[in-house]
Formats: sequence, C-alpha cells, structure tokens
Amino acid sequence: MNTVRFFLHTLKRALFLALTFFTFISCESEPAPGQDDGDNDDGEEVVTPEDVYPLVVTDGKARFYLAELPNSVRNLYGKTITNWADYTVKVNGVTYPVKYDSQKGYYVDVMESSTYNAVLLSAKSSDYHGQNEYTDVVHPHSYAYHNAKDVINHLPHFASYSENTGGMFFFSSALSLLEVTVKGSASLSSIKVENPAGNIAGYGTFDTSSNTYTVSEGLPYVVLNCTNKGGFVPVTQDGVKLLIPIAAGSYASGLDLTICDSDHKMATAHIPAFTVSNDKVHKCTVTYQPASDLLFYEGFDNFVWGGDVVGGSGTFGAIPKDETVTTSSFRSLTGYEAPLYKTSYDMPGAGYIQPDEGMANLRGFKVKDKMNLSASYARSRNIESFDMLYHCQEFQGYISVGATGTTNGMFQAPFAKDIIKSYCDVKVSFDYCPMAGFEDDLMLQTVNGANILSCTIDGKDATATQFTRSFEKTSTTAYLLNAAVPVPTSAASKKTWHHVELVINNMNEISSLSLTTRRSETGKRGFYLDNFEVRTVDAHTKTTFTKTLRVMFWNIQYGMWADQKNNYDNFVACVNKYRPDVCVWCEAESYYDNNGNTTYRGEKGPSTGVGSLKGYGNLTGWKWLAGRYGHENVSGSDNTSTNFPQIITSRYPITRVMGLTASQTGGHPAGLYKINCGEDVYLLSMHLTPGLTDAANDTKRLNEIKKFCQYIIPYQDGNFLMMGDFNTVSPHDKWYYDGHKYPNMTSDPYQALTYLHENTTLKDVIHESYPGDFLSSVREDTQRIDYMYASPKMIQRLKTADIMIDEWIKLEIGPLEGQYLCVPSDHRPIIADYSFE
Repeated sequence: MNTVRFFLHTLKRALFLALTFFTFISCESEPAPGQDDGDNDDGEEVVTPEDVYPLVVTDGKARFYLAELPNSVRNLYGKTITNWADYTVKVNGVTYPVKYDSQKGYYVDVMESSTYNAVLLSAKSSDYHGQNEYTDVVHPHSYAYHNAKDVINHLPHFASYSENTGGMFFFSSALSLLEVTVKGSASLSSIKVENPAGNIAGYGTFDTSSNTYTVSEGLPYVVLNCTNKGGFVPVTQDGVKLLIPIAAGSYASGLDLTICDSDHKMATAHIPAFTVSNDKVHKCTVTYQPASDLLFYEGFDNFVWGGDVVGGSGTFGAIPKDETVTTSSFRSLTGYEAPLYKTSYDMPGAGYIQPDEGMANLRGFKVKDKMNLSASYARSRNIESFDMLYHCQEFQGYISVGATGTTNGMFQAPFAKDIIKSYCDVKVSFDYCPMAGFEDDLMLQTVNGANILSCTIDGKDATATQFTRSFEKTSTTAYLLNAAVPVPTSAASKKTWHHVELVINNMNEISSLSLTTRRSETGKRGFYLDNFEVRTVDAHTKTTFTKTLRVMFWNIQYGMWADQKNNYDNFVACVNKYRPDVCVWCEAESYYDNNGNTTYRGEKGPSTGVGSLKGYGNLTGWKWLAGRYGHENVSGSDNTSTNFPQIITSRYPITRVMGLTASQTGGHPAGLYKINCGEDVYLLSMHLTPGLTDAANDTKRLNEIKKFCQYIIPYQDGNFLMMGDFNTVSPHDKWYYDGHKYPNMTSDPYQALTYLHENTTLKDVIHESYPGDFLSSVREDTQRIDYMYASPKMIQRLKTADIMIDEWIKLEIGPLEGQYLCVPSDHRPIIADYSFE
C-alpha cells in the first residue's frame, strides 16, 4: 500500500479497524541500559558500573574493550559477534587494529583524546552509509524474515566513551526493535509497520553527542517480508515472534500494522503510543483474524523497490542496485535484496515482471510460469498465482500497468479459483491513478459468468455517467471513461488516488477480472493500481428448509451421459454445491442416439446395478441418484421413447398434476407438478422441438406454445413456474442476434416466444434480472434457448436468477470423436431463488 493514502483515509481506516477483528493482547517496552523496572521477564543482563573495565591510558594510548549489550538488536537476531577481528573499528575517524586479550577479550588501543566516538563496520557496511559513517546511514524500509539478521549485521554500530562505560565500547545499531507476537492460523507473507506521524526508515544521521539516529529523508513505514523463499511464516495459536527494526524514539501517535498472508487475506491493528530507545524492544501480541467477508487482498506491501511517481517529485525512493532501471533490469536478483540506493521518484523498482512477448502468448499461464524476472522474485512478492501481469512493474507500494512504456498492459488477479467454492456476488475495490497524459479508457473484463453490475468512484455512483458496460455470452466488458477522474498533466506533480468499487455477481471459481485499456496502439495508456480487494456481498449460501426456494433447471444431455461411467459422482457434487430445493432435468433418460446409431446404449447406467436412468415409467434409477443429493421426492413427465422426458426431484413433496403426452403438446412430452414448500408452487416442464435453422420447426414450436397456453393460463395468477429447453430464441435478445447475424437463422425465429409474451403474464427470469444483457445457455455461446418463466407473483418473490458456469460446467466437447457430445452437457443450468418470507 502506498503511504499517501494513509493520511487521506484516516476515518475510513478507523472504521475498517473495527471490522477486522484484530485484537491486541498486550504491549510493553524493555528498560533502558542501567535501569531495571523490576519486571525484566527475559532475565536480561543489566549493565552497571561494576561490570565495566576502567579506562586505562598508557603512553598516549587508551584501551577500549569491545562489547555489545546482551539485549542488543544484533544479539536478538542471533548474530552475536564471536570474532571481533572480522570487523573494522574506527575511533574518531581513525581505523585501529582489533587485538585479543585472553583474559578480557577483544580490544583496540586508540590515540588519547578528550572524546571517543567509535563505529563498528562489517565488510559490507559501506553500502549502509554515506561519505562518512555518521551521515546518510541507511535504515532500510524493508527487511526479509530469513535474512534480516545479515542486514542488521552490516549496519554501522556506534559507541561513545562515558564515565559509566569506562574502558569499554558498547556498540549499538542506533535502532530499536518492534517484537510482534502474532497468534492465529495462517502463513504470513508480510507485516507493514506504519507511523502516521513521520518517517521511521530511510537515510539518517547519527548524533554522537546524544547517541541518537534521526531519519532525515525516507518513509513512514517498514515492511517485514515474510514470504521466506516461498515457505512463508506459519502462525499458530501459540504465536510466532517477529522482529521488525524501527528507528528509536517517541511514537506519540502509535503505529499501524497491516498483516497479509499467503492466501491474500489481510487484517490491520493499531499499537498505542509508546517510547523506545536504542537497542531496546517494544513488545506486542496480536491475534490475526481477517474479516470473514474478505476473499482477496493485495496491497503490494512487498513491493518496496522503486520511486513513488504518484507522490511526485521530491518523494523518497530506493532500489537494490545503484543504476537506471529499464524494462529488463534486475533479472538475476532474488527479490529479497535490501533497497539501499536512493532513486528518482519516477524510477520503477525492477524490470517487467513478465516477458514483453504479447498478451496472447501469456494467456493460459500463471505469472510463475512466464517470468521476465527471477522465480525467486515472484515468490518474494507473493504474485506467483496471478493470471497475468503484462507490462507491469513494481513501484513503491503499488504496481504500474503499462505506465512505463508506450503500449498498454494487463493486470489479472487470481482471486476466484482458489477462494470461491460456489457462486457468489462480490464487491471488488481498488485504488486507481492514471499516468500523466493518460489518453484512453480503463477497460475491465470478466469471464466465465461474472457480471459487472455497477461502479462507484470516490464514493459516487458512476454507472450512468462515467461507466459503460455490456454482458454478452458469458463475459462482461466495461469501461471507466477517461473523463471519470482528472488526468494528471505532469509526471512530476503529486497525483490523486481514486477509489473504485465494482459490484460483480455470479462470480464462480473459474471467473476472473482483468484491468487494461480500451486501445492497444502506441500512446499513453498506463495506470497505477493499489489495494486490490474482493469482499463477499452475497454468498448465495443455501441450507435446507430456509425461506428461500431455490429452483435449478438443466438439460443434462442424454441422461448426463458424460458422468455415467463415473457413477455420476461429478454430477452429484455439482448439485450438492448449489443445494437446490427443486431440480428439473431435461433429457433425463440414459440414452445416446447418433442419427439412429444406438451403439453406446450399453455404456449407460450407474455402476451400482440399479439400471439406467429412465423417465416416469421407471423411477428406480432417479430415486437412487436424487437421494445422493438430498432429494427424496421424484416425479416426471409423460414417458415415451423419444429420449426427451423431464424428471423433477425435490426436498419437498411433489404432486404430479398431469403428464402431458406428445399428442397433447404437439411435440415432446411434458409435465405439470405441484410442490408444497409451505405454499403450493406449480411447475410446468417442457422440451420443444429442436432445430433453429428450419422455418418449419419455428412453426411447430409456435403451435406447441399455443397448446401449452391452455395449461399455463389457469395457473398464471398464482405461484407458477415454467421451464425447459425451448429450442428457440427470444425477442428480448433480438438486439444481440441482429448485431451478430447468427448464421442460418430463419426469417421469423421469435414467433413462439412472442406469442407466449403476448398471451400470458409470464416473465423471463433471466431477462428480468439482466435487461439489456445477453446470457448464453449453450456451448457455442451464440444462443439462449433455455428459459425459466415465472408468474407475476413469483417474479415479485424473485431474488436472483443466473445461468451457471463453473469449473465443471465448462461444456467441453466429449471424448467420442466426431460426435456432438459435451462434458457435462451442451447446455448450462439456470438457478433462481424465490423468497417465501
């Protein structure tokens, strides 16, 4: 998360803290050297004048023995010095050799002076300070959990002579430690510690007169990268202790924590005001519990390299190597290197995350499978599972999407597959800033059923004015127009983050959302992105005997032939996932007929030996199968040999009002049923004559609908539903077919449903739910021929209606070569919820 938004969203954050269930148990600070608060739980050694050697000056040389306090930052990290000769000691700017006394340990003999200021340096300490050891001292704003002790070891450590320390130099890093014990159940990826009152990391000066380190330019936060080379940091109920270096001082406003885990969940907390001195520890214990509605969060807290182009010129930035960053920079780095070198505000932190080989060549791969930077870098940023980060680069606390080049990029998160087990409605929010001179529209696309319904920008509804959307087939394409937010005119200017919220329904495990721009030609098409978050709006959870009636209709193609050899296990799992109260199945008989070839009939039927799935005349197989998904009641339409019977199953009692024969319907058999769910609900199932490209079949379907009207009209004023495979298109979708010129469509394909609309009061539940959208119900994604109609009374009860897509309902061509057989069917199911409260 970029730190600018911290100051802009104080009130929002205060509300958020109340919702995250992040509980502080305790906080305490360690005493200063030579002081004892009477409650030193760690049993740490307290230095007193009796513990030190007196200063001895011989022949103009003063001897100082070298030591660290037992509770020093270095020692707490387990980096105790065993051989001081491996280090360089400078006193008053002069380097002195480290010698060894077997009685008292390591020492240096230095020229006699009235003051003695010493600094301890490792072989790599020159990377951590400026022209001298006391200026431009680097306290990095990022540490890695697995190698933080090495960074601490290389920091300059300081000591000065006083009467209390006598002839000993007690070296200190000039830093303090925040020790956070995290309890819970997760694998952590990062902890960000932020100071609302000022900088706590960066470049600073060590003042020898006061023995204090002051950050002169830097950042108000420190990040502990907990990805641990892909192993992350496990948290249990007993807790794990995490050490985070911070500048010593008084934190009158306290500190804010943002903790993220490997599953892209997050929670926040506030540490109350405290004061901590050099080489001392402030301890806190927290319980990590992300909010229950949070599905996904990426705040890019592990993006710690680079400048802050959104903050503009004058902001602080740092990178791990002192060089100009290009789209191919830092390919060999692990991602855990400390950002030690100042860089300009507009410098990205590394090269392109993925190779510059075109979006098409990256589709179908995870980020980890197509990297421009190292695999370790992807692990260090916890971005391995993202679907695409094309033309994306790291900036300080956020990501650039196409903003450093002249063509667009794409950001595609992985949030659906790993976290959504059934379909749900979600709110997706993110902070968005267009690049200077941005000359495009932001394009947002969903696939596999997810439907973007609305958009707000900075809390204001933009759906009708600055936002356009359309849903066609199984995907939404939406545009946040260029004029929706002010476009920055200068790269150097301080820019404004804009908070965007989208409501998306019917999100399922194979849905995804991508962000790019409308046009791909050369131009200023980039933007910056931060705080990408997904929260549940409606989980569509359904348990037995609620006051919501869930009805599922599906043409299961030849009696769910695709799952017969699997004992229908996938089919049962699918139905159980959605927990419908009533199911109506079309083509419900086990049968495969390829133009009269019945070769595959012998391969049907469950392995339990109960026989094939049949229609109403023999319900043994269906009673066995329906019982596996919790439906004890089974009935069906009139049974004939045409392979088009419908079966109805339910948790509730079913009364078969009538079975309609082919002669009664003018086509295939049908059925009228009554379900009692506390109130009587009548359902009519049907399957009209197939064949969209034959005008004679249009006439047949019109005649069938006319016959069905005599069974509809007596019930249409009450609780009445009608559903089936109508094998015809709707006048509601004419706008789509006219625009796409569906091949071989007849001159009047709408006549059957036009007659239904004009002669009954029934309403199309999908059209009522998504007016102006086109939702496909078949594999080719070119037609909607499956419908559920509801009476006005049931329309008033309608809560949601969707045509379903998920990881199993993909409608892929099946294994029988040359045959039009799909897995699991060539149709998609319809699910609708009706309220009976």
